[in-house]
Amino acid sequence: ELNEPDHQRMLNLHRELLDLRLAQIVPRLAGTPGDNAAVEWNKNAAFLVSWRLGDASVLRLLANLSPEPAKGAPPRPNGSLIFANFEMQGTEIVSLPPWSVAWFLDGVEEIAS
Repeated sequence: ELNEPDHQRMLNLHRELLDLRLAQIVPRLAGTPGDNAAVEWNKNAAFLVSWRLGDASVLRLLANLSPEPAKGAPPRPNGSLIFANFEMQGTEIVSLPPWSVAWFLDGVEEIAS
């Protein structure tokens, strides 16, 4: 039911993510090779995935998909932060919260929304 506050928040989050994908990622996909992902694993469940997109920009996902904080997370990726489900503090990441994701876009100027 959309009149439930939690349901409305989830709907708004999904709309925000779809709008972000449409505005910032979809325009860069043409020409993206299908086998160009690189993954860096951290010993504490965190990982960093990078994809070179068709316009030569790089999309990066920094994530901790575990129920525990990930200490010693990979360094903050280059590029503009386009979405995170936690608050980023400065340029160094000491620990990633449980179930956290942060998306970065690097290499070309941001597309105007």
